[in-house]
Amino acid sequence: MLQIFVIIIYTAREKDYYRLVDMMIAWSVIHGGPGGNFLSKTLYNALAYGIENVSADPRDLPSSTMQEKIALVSAPLSYSQI
Repeated sequence: MLQIFVIIIYTAREKDYYRLVDMMIAWSVIHGGPGGNFLSKTLYNALAYGIENVSADPRDLPSSTMQEKIALVSAPLSYSQI
C-alpha cells in the first residue's frame, strides 16, 4: 500500500502538479477569491489579509478534544486544572 502512495507522490512531483496547485491557491487568495474548502476560515484570512489582522478561533479546529483542551487552558478555574 505504501508503495502505491510513493509512486503517486513521485509521479505528481515529476509532473509538477504540486506547483500547479500551489499557484492556483495563491492566485485565488491574492485576488480575494476562495482559498479552497480545505483551508479553515482563520488560515484563509491569515494568508489573504496578514496574520496580524486575524485572531485564531478554536472552533476552527476539527477535533472537539483539542477545542476542549484549549478552552481549559485559556480559562482555568485553578492551577490544578492546568
